[in-house]
Amino acid sequence: MKLKKIASLMLAGIMAVSMLAGCKSGTTTDDEKNPVVPVATNAVKYAEDVLDADVKDLVDVVASTELDGWVHDIATDSSKLTANGISYAHKNNFQMSYNTNSNDDKMTNALLKKLQEKGVVVSGTTFNSVPNGTFSQSYGWMSAVSGQLDEKAAVEAAVSYVGSWIAQYGNASDKVTATDGTIYNCDYTLEVSTLKVSNDSLTNESAWTVAIVLTQNLTKAANVEA
Repeated sequence: MKLKKIASLMLAGIMAVSMLAGCKSGTTTDDEKNPVVPVATNAVKYAEDVLDADVKDLVDVVASTELDGWVHDIATDSSKLTANGISYAHKNNFQMSYNTNSNDDKMTNALLKKLQEKGVVVSGTTFNSVPNGTFSQSYGWMSAVSGQLDEKAAVEAAVSYVGSWIAQYGNASDKVTATDGTIYNCDYTLEVSTLKVSNDSLTNESAWTVAIVLTQNLTKAANVEA
């Protein structure tokens, strides 16, 4: 089973730290719009670099303009990511962790709502069961990661977090068995998007917002000539 290997490989990302300057001065409040910090993105490449060839056979890492738009809408909304949340992430080199940050909860819930509004079947806490009437299910995460990191380190942190989630809560096998005994072959699509934001009330503080959507695609196993 590839579950443990995927988790361990995803957790192998090495964190690189680089200071970033350039946000507006002022006091920290939660009343302002979060401005975008322009940065060219290589998120897909960085996510792929965390995985070895064996895992890449199971997980296809892709960009998504739709996810990019969702991330922009959510990350620039200061009611979902507050100035204090950006400041906390920046100062504490905050990394993704399960259910430990209210800003992350708000952003993740907003991301899951976007998926549901699109008609995507959102997995509960695992990919262990086959959803009724569909052959695809997804789950997503969105978190604030310290703006002191470069994008590569921020993406590695996010992919590592997904690996720990899979190890504790999920399933990333290449096969799933339904309750009636039907076997389905599985592959996975991992969409990743990043956006760096600050807040007009902050001085030289920023956060990467990193969103990941993991989709399990199911195909009913069929008999083939041996």
